[in-house]
Amino acid sequence: MAKAKRLEVRYSGPFHLSVAAIGIGMAAVTGVWMLAHHEAAIGAGGASDGRILWVGLCAAALLYYAALSILKLRNRAPQFVVDRDGLWVGVGRDVLIPWSSIEWIRMRGIRPTLQIGVGPESLMKLRVSMWNLDDQLTSIPGAGAAFAIRGGGLDVPMRELADAISAWKPALPRR
Repeated sequence: MAKAKRLEVRYSGPFHLSVAAIGIGMAAVTGVWMLAHHEAAIGAGGASDGRILWVGLCAAALLYYAALSILKLRNRAPQFVVDRDGLWVGVGRDVLIPWSSIEWIRMRGIRPTLQIGVGPESLMKLRVSMWNLDDQLTSIPGAGAAFAIRGGGLDVPMRELADAISAWKPALPRR
């Protein structure tokens, strides 16, 4: 059994730096492509088939996610903390889930997500949305009072977070 130690999980600097660079680069390439291939249509008030609009919307989406990555890159505060009090969830929520409320954990997926079963009152505090695509938390359809932590963009693998939770609460079922 591993000794229980405090674990702090932050946003990953290299991950968010690369996402921001790729997003800005792709938006720039898209802008150059639009100017080079549709210069006449842009000067005439736009292409009649709407391609310029769709490419522009895609470039705007790339810049949106690049801006989110830059904000996460600048945020060095812990987003998840496992310690003697329980699991503290940051990511814009600042909710402490006490050990008494955590019922089970399990790892799922090719890109591992840590799924955690909690009491209904803790799930309500987390305000988990099924449609929030740019957040680390997601709901688990059909799992009752449970949520999942997505590991992409965090500096600690989800397996290590699961092991830290199990070290603090050894009798916790791992499904």
